[in-house]
Amino acid sequence: MTSEASAANEMTPNGQSGSLYDAAGNMTTLQSGMTAKYDAWNRLVEVKDGEDIIQRNEYDGTNRRIQIFSDFSGSTPGTTQDDYYSGQQAIESRSTEDGQPSGGYQYLWSPRYIDAPLLRDTLDNDGQIVAAERIFYLADANYNVTGLVKYNSGEEKWEVAERYTYTPYGVVTYRNASWTEVGSSANSNTTLYTGRTLDVLTSLYYYRARYYDATLERFLSRDPSGYNAGDINLYRYVGNRPLNGIDPHGYRQIICFCSATLICEFPISTYFTRIIDAPAGGESAACKKACEEGGDVYVQNSWTGKFQEDPRGTSGFKLCARQIQGGDCCDNIAAGIANCCGGAHTYIQYGGVDPNGNPLPGTQGWGIGGGNAGNTPIPELKFHPDVCSELKRGGCILKYGKGAGKSGLQATDAEIIDCISKTPMSKDYGMTTYNCKDWAKEAAAACGLCGK
Repeated sequence: MTSEASAANEMTPNGQSGSLYDAAGNMTTLQSGMTAKYDAWNRLVEVKDGEDIIQRNEYDGTNRRIQIFSDFSGSTPGTTQDDYYSGQQAIESRSTEDGQPSGGYQYLWSPRYIDAPLLRDTLDNDGQIVAAERIFYLADANYNVTGLVKYNSGEEKWEVAERYTYTPYGVVTYRNASWTEVGSSANSNTTLYTGRTLDVLTSLYYYRARYYDATLERFLSRDPSGYNAGDINLYRYVGNRPLNGIDPHGYRQIICFCSATLICEFPISTYFTRIIDAPAGGESAACKKACEEGGDVYVQNSWTGKFQEDPRGTSGFKLCARQIQGGDCCDNIAAGIANCCGGAHTYIQYGGVDPNGNPLPGTQGWGIGGGNAGNTPIPELKFHPDVCSELKRGGCILKYGKGAGKSGLQATDAEIIDCISKTPMSKDYGMTTYNCKDWAKEAAAACGLCGK
């Protein structure tokens, strides 16, 4: 697949020519070659293949998709699906074919995340639950549904019925219980990547505010928050970090800073981050909810009141940390165990990392993992930061390197880099007395990175 992007980041896939977007920035010619039509609120209302209508959508006043029409004969749909909601979660769908009831589904969702499905019941034409068709969902840490569990009456046990694997951006491969690739879901399951609904007829994921094409790895429409989302590319999915982020509503990505008590051999106060999407002005409520849900290993979670745009992939100097330190940054086994359980490795980074956490060309990092007073830092080898915060230049004076004596506002990037690499440890390393975080803060202040 070859694609080109315009100055507005509108993509032209497969060498197609001409404008493939409407005046509001909605993609009108899809990767598949189908054409799309939108309403005045930039909601996808119709997809056609040539002159044939493939799917139509209708929405309510709160922008929830409440009806899907398909199986058209001319302009008349043969199948209608009505979706019913609790808040923003679809809890029941009912279908009719040629005006007659044709079953449906009921859904139960976990309280820990809006798109974390627990089970699905199948309804017969009379709206009654078919007990033998109940399925339970299995999912990974990003809420990607990875399998279905179903009762085998012949074996009298619950077992995996089918499995799913994905590319990082969500192209699904269907597999049977033995991991053999198959063409589609034998259980008509459409709840897949990050717990969102895949419209099988169009191969598009419904992300509430807009639709997402996993093959193109981007949304079809601009972010409704506009440039307030903090990204110059209004079509980008989770800042091109699909392994670390999720986007249940189709808005911008932010990092929420959370606090918690981590249960190890003894309680340890620690912090963690949640990367979520949030509309402009709704960050506080979204962060509070995300922090309180937290991860399975945390208790007593709360939001610190802080959030920021994700700076890990941007240029410049920053203070970075990853939650699990890893053996190559520990000076001994005991420190490694303690840090991996209750701490984070902190280091200074210049430049950005890619969506998988690997350093981009020109990116450098420095940190300590042991040693004595007077030792200088070692180059960062692992990267993969969980969180970074920008280090700004200030009026403080560089103490080391070829730029010594200049202020942070006067020094070049190269002089600040040289200063950081030559900033010595002020004390002997000790996990609780002087560690990587202490050195990083000292180095930033000693090398002109003291701005507010």
